[in-house]
Amino acid sequence: MPRILSLLCLLPFLLGGNLTAQTNPSQNYGWLPPGESWFEFNHRVANTGPSARLIDDYFRGEFVFGWWKPIYKWETCELDALMIPYLMFGGFHDRRIFLPAFSFRGELTFRYFLSPGFELRLSNLHYSNHLMDRPTINTLAKATELSRVNITVDDINLIRLGVALSRQYGLWQVQTDVGLQPIRLNYWLITEPNRLVRNDSYGSYERPIYFNISLNRTLGPHRLTLRYQGEFSSTLRSIVELTYSTVLNTAQPWADGLQVFLSYEGGNIANNELAITPHNGISRDWLRLGFRIFN
Repeated sequence: MPRILSLLCLLPFLLGGNLTAQTNPSQNYGWLPPGESWFEFNHRVANTGPSARLIDDYFRGEFVFGWWKPIYKWETCELDALMIPYLMFGGFHDRRIFLPAFSFRGELTFRYFLSPGFELRLSNLHYSNHLMDRPTINTLAKATELSRVNITVDDINLIRLGVALSRQYGLWQVQTDVGLQPIRLNYWLITEPNRLVRNDSYGSYERPIYFNISLNRTLGPHRLTLRYQGEFSSTLRSIVELTYSTVLNTAQPWADGLQVFLSYEGGNIANNELAITPHNGISRDWLRLGFRIFN
């Protein structure tokens, strides 16, 4: 663990940057400066690990609706909110769209800008999952298979402390966002602040280190981005994504108007399990193809 912590401290200074929805501070001060919103759809291209057939039939991709908004912006700091609903797509069954699960991510972040491209962050992350449409079970074999599928419906509430840096190396921009999330709460701080002083409101989180690293290059009106994001300790869950984008956003590179991406997601996920990842909704060990449209 000491080696991991040492690497964590050095990594931002070696690489620099941030990929999430807060890469560059807004230049508009005061209440509610401009934010961003987006729509995403992705679909499984192939499984990259073993998977139960019932999961393959009913968990195929996602509809994602994202919204990020600064609440108040000072000259050296900012308070902002991020909300992302994920609707798991299960295809069409009995002439209707099938949505087996819904996930929601909400995060309230305080950012302190130490210098251009270098900031400290303190945030409260809420992540929850909810079952929706149940699959049609009309045979004993399907009923037996469903009983073996591990779908964890759970809330994850974390206190996060990290740093974000950005560095330009010639034509390449390298960005990092790394930090610690060791404290898990059994409530969302925004909705139940009265529980802040209760000793039974806190616990430890099994993957207390998070990271988000990207490398991008602008080619005229286009941009290529490679990112690696996840969380780890004794186990690792992560996503690797290659993105082509156009209609470029010079102030917020993550918010380019049109993006097409290919991503691999997985890590320590059993063949009968649907894993929960705060960085990307309900996950499987799979390769996905998708697109995003920003406003």
